[in-house]
Amino acid sequence: MRRGRLVAASAGNDLRSWAHHLPAWGCLVAAAAIVGLTLLGSGTHSLFRQALGGPEVVVLGGQLHVGAGWTWLAVGTLFIMSLTVLLEVPSRWTQLTLVRGVSRRQWVAARLAALAAGAVVYLSGLLVVMAVVAVADQPRSLVGGIGWDVGLWAVGLVGIGWFAVALRLITGEAWVAFAVPLLLLGVARFGGGAAPYLPFAQWIAALHGLPGTLSVAAGTGYVLLWTLLSGAAAFWAASGRMSEHAS
Repeated sequence: MRRGRLVAASAGNDLRSWAHHLPAWGCLVAAAAIVGLTLLGSGTHSLFRQALGGPEVVVLGGQLHVGAGWTWLAVGTLFIMSLTVLLEVPSRWTQLTLVRGVSRRQWVAARLAALAAGAVVYLSGLLVVMAVVAVADQPRSLVGGIGWDVGLWAVGLVGIGWFAVALRLITGEAWVAFAVPLLLLGVARFGGGAAPYLPFAQWIAALHGLPGTLSVAAGTGYVLLWTLLSGAAAFWAASGRMSEHAS
């Protein structure tokens, strides 16, 4: 019980730090603006797939071809940029945390929990914008039939955050934790036929149901596995890297 309270308190501190980080809010506002503008110029398809479904994907000659579509890439990039404050490992703060009785693994658990909460806040902000546009522009159902897709995006955002934390702890370099997820997002968007099989690309709702791609449920499971492996890697790296910062 005490361990749970310590982790929750530490996660709360991390989340408050993220919430007071002005660049994080700037990224959320920019993402919301992009989503809103996309929806205002949309056609008759699902709101969710219009705004967050990623590039258009078709099967031609038995091969997957990724077409135009920038909203998904822009929203993902802005989310990575908003994470910078949660990728920092300030030595004095870490020392104080450990002195108060939070172990290295508990510190990592709190950081992962804060990232998961931040991802939910980020996606919720985008869903609010989509709901407002739906009411103001076209009275269509926002989530009807796309609950799996919303869940997939939530897991995907958590996954990118946990992956970045794992890279930060394993390499000890914040720039690696920032640059590698951005690189993978770029490959998922421009990487050709292999792109849909990257975990990041499985967030793209428009890929589901096409020959040779995963179903929505299988895609969610695939990204969830990637997320859990990233979390496990962060715990594995906690001892060595946290020792360095706490010394």
